[in-house]
Parts: sequence; C-alpha cells; structure tokens
Amino acid sequence: MKNGICERGVTLFELMVAIGLISILSGIGAANFSSLTLSYRKTDSILQTKEDLRIAQQQSVAEGGRGIFTISADNKSYNFGYDYLPYDLTPPIEPDNIVWQRGLPNSIKVSSTHLVIFNSQGRVVDELGILISPTISFIEDFTGVDNTYATATLATTGVFGLN
Repeated sequence: MKNGICERGVTLFELMVAIGLISILSGIGAANFSSLTLSYRKTDSILQTKEDLRIAQQQSVAEGGRGIFTISADNKSYNFGYDYLPYDLTPPIEPDNIVWQRGLPNSIKVSSTHLVIFNSQGRVVDELGILISPTISFIEDFTGVDNTYATATLATTGVFGLN
C-alpha cells in the first residue's frame, strides 16, 4: 500500500479471461452481422426488382414500343430495352437497344417463368402479345446451394405482388 492507495496489477489469468470473453462476444457479433447483411440483400433485391419492373412498364408506355425485361443466363443481373416494329419473333427475343441494366447483390439471383415483355399499354405479354402473369423467384446461394426465399407474381397489369 502506497499513500493509502492499493496497488494491484492484473494477473495473467484475469487477462486471459477478459480476452476470451471479448473473443466470444466478437464471434457472436460477426455471425449476427453476416446474417443481417444477407437479410438486407434479400429485402433489397426484392424491392429493387419491383421498382425496376415499375420503371420498365412506365418507360414502355412512354416510348410506345415493346419493352423487354431480360434476366441474364446466370440469373445475377437483368436489363431492360426496347423492341420496335416490326417485332422479330424468332428466339431468342431481344430488344433492339438496351436502356439500362442492373446487377444483383452477391449471393442473390432472380428468375422468371416467362420472358417479361411490356406492350405499349404497359400490359405484361408474351412474344405473341398474349397477356401473361409470370412468376418471379428470388434465390439466395450464400452457402452454395440455391434456396428460393420469395416468389412474386407480375400481374398482366404490371402489378407486382409477393406470394
């Protein structure tokens, strides 16, 4: 004791316990952060795709042509472009020009049961102009295995509804 103040150091055991507790807590935090990040990516991909489909519909009406919303072969991105008369009906159906494209967040994919085409009135149609309601699936492959976490139906009117 020096001047009435107790001098005491930290033992090696106490230091090891403190380091162990910090390690455990940071490990839990890192696991939660990873799960939170994946959750954000999932939600963001649904909202962004919904908004992009709405924009594609509006641009198709404004342009007065057939708007084609194409999902890439690897399902990790999509693009939108216009197809002008006369329409080429031979597969693959592709726009005459690409207006914009978007990549999806890491570990997220999107797929559709049909090619999404908006006619000049903003209706969802197939290659022949027949009204359709494609199902759009959102897939995460964070662990390397595809897992569908949400599906939505794009109504013939262009309304996007989660199933």
